[in-house]
Amino acid sequence: MALGKGRNDGLRCAPPILRALGEGDAHMYRYSSRKFNDLLRVMGCIRIGTLYDFRRIEHGHGIGDPREGTKAVGHHIDHLFVGNPSDPHLTENKDMRALKAFRAVEIGKEARNTTIRNMSVSRSVDVPDCFILCSSKYKSKEAMNQFEGADSCVQIVDVGAFYRRVTQAIDRITPVIFRGIFEVTYQEREELWNGRDWGRHPALIKEPKYIQQGELRAIWQPQFQHEIEPLITGDYRLGAYVKYVHIE
Repeated sequence: MALGKGRNDGLRCAPPILRALGEGDAHMYRYSSRKFNDLLRVMGCIRIGTLYDFRRIEHGHGIGDPREGTKAVGHHIDHLFVGNPSDPHLTENKDMRALKAFRAVEIGKEARNTTIRNMSVSRSVDVPDCFILCSSKYKSKEAMNQFEGADSCVQIVDVGAFYRRVTQAIDRITPVIFRGIFEVTYQEREELWNGRDWGRHPALIKEPKYIQQGELRAIWQPQFQHEIEPLITGDYRLGAYVKYVHIE
């Protein structure tokens, strides 16, 4: 199943979405090689990745993940008895709602005394591609060690101005909608159904082994449905919004 097929629902399709950070949340850090951070500081050059591009394992440890943007949602029914499918109280039964949500079994209106035992249902969830720029809420050696090849750190000192400039730079190449900056949740990609919706957005999930990254993701959704590729933007003014910080 793909979430977010429509033009504007890419990050609204699976509420509740993780909270977007405000401009006052200025503790944001980017870990990279000194060469790339120098390019950002001096020339305003920065690589904007895509969700699907992160699935390439050649990006290295802590960055590449072939399951990016995907997860599986499941539910198990131990015992469900349905005397009359028209009983209004059945809407409060999680197992009954699961049958409909997962499109597993349809019990006819005229059926009576139906029993379902030991049944598991599951659905794979995927999301459309989007542009992503990663940063971290942590300033630490442990966080930097999570990103293969990183040997330097810059802090984004004016979050609002920085991301407005980046959005303008991307928009000059391809029209986008800036969806915000979100905290990544570290959990397994197999998730129990919550009884309401499809849970956390797959674009904001990473495995628990990466928890020391403290990753924040800025997300831009393409305005038009077409394939997208990572891009390198250039705006010399971006350098004014970042500074090098020492990592002990």
